Amino acid sequence: MNLIELQTRFNTHLKCIKHLQQVRWGKKPICPHCGKNNISVRGKRRKFKKKRVARIYKTPSYHCNSCNRDFTVLTGTIFEASKLPLPKWFAVIALMLNARKGISAMNIMRDLGITYKTAWFTAMKVRCAMLDQVQMLEGIVEMDEAYIGGKPRHRKPAAHLATIGYRDFSTDDWRKDRWKYTGKTYGRGRATDKVKVVGIVERGVDKGRVALKVQDSLTGIEMLRMLKQYVNMKNSTVMTDDFSSYNRFDKVIQHYTVNHSEKEYVKHLEGIKDSIHTNTIEGVWSIIKNGIRGQYHVLSKKYLPFYLAEAAYKYNRRGKSEKKAAFGETIENAITDKKCQVRYKPKGNIRKVVYGEKVRKKRPKKPKPKRKPTGGTPGKVPAKRNQQQWKDHIKYLNRTSTKKKRKKAHLPYGQRGYSKKSRN
Repeated sequence: MNLIELQTRFNTHLKCIKHLQQVRWGKKPICPHCGKNNISVRGKRRKFKKKRVARIYKTPSYHCNSCNRDFTVLTGTIFEASKLPLPKWFAVIALMLNARKGISAMNIMRDLGITYKTAWFTAMKVRCAMLDQVQMLEGIVEMDEAYIGGKPRHRKPAAHLATIGYRDFSTDDWRKDRWKYTGKTYGRGRATDKVKVVGIVERGVDKGRVALKVQDSLTGIEMLRMLKQYVNMKNSTVMTDDFSSYNRFDKVIQHYTVNHSEKEYVKHLEGIKDSIHTNTIEGVWSIIKNGIRGQYHVLSKKYLPFYLAEAAYKYNRRGKSEKKAAFGETIENAITDKKCQVRYKPKGNIRKVVYGEKVRKKRPKKPKPKRKPTGGTPGKVPAKRNQQQWKDHIKYLNRTSTKKKRKKAHLPYGQRGYSKKSRN
């Protein structure tokens, strides 16, 4: 939906409320708490007033006679308890859907005249409505991994690295020639500490869907587990590069590889109509990385799954007919889905919120053996003392202090560690 159409259809708060009521309930409201329709309309309406604007935004309130609780159409949605007017909420959704490579919170702040904090939190709530459980992928499928993160800082390494061939540090002019390489470059991909992301995409113009996921490790077991999670194993063919973790696929599914290490990017085999390559998933990575480089600039590892979910949501709806229906579908998800963020923080574990997977619990540490409580022997501090033990302990302290004084009695006053006044 373009901005001109948005301004004509949803330019007031009441128009947005009527649209949300039609999408969520239809003709008659239903209680979001108990699910019954024994509803009565409240006589007074709740008023949400914005400080800088004199207009009062009214939202109809209802009362459930079954569970005796009040609610509105915004209850249990991403719009609940928000002071931002609904026309601006709808504008944020339209801007995010129209931006192919994403839109930053600073851009939303400038376009709508709101604060950065409000823009960031609103965009993150909209991304919660874009969390989409992708159906099983079929047909020719491409799988590849990417590494998202900034470039390593240019600094002088240790002396033993000068012989590896990164740069020529043997000369004194290494500062002048620090941008000139002597053969190999700094490590890329798996040689860095970047975030590992795995993607699976279907082939097809305006039809292929994509599934993206942040992975902690890229072992063969983890890659095979993700393949079984998103791909229909019976009616599919997988194409990957020559990464060793994909070797397990040969026993489970029809698998073809392209040897990127030898600069082989497209391969043709007899009896196969389609060419073997991973260029489709490489195009997905270019969209995501160009969006980070050109729009967001900086992302945190913690919230990266939400940004990947937004990219996959828009990529899966890139067709002409799907683009027109994307706005209505996002509004419907925002109304029906529960909030996944509370007070600027995700509600629960991010992997569980975004991917719907169970979080592996860490093994509990073995408790350390407790020390046995000491008795009333002098010099040791017992766990619990009775009155007699306290007296013995005080006597022991007095005895040791007098011994120290006797040892220092032959010394002059200046070297005893106490003055005349304290002695007397």
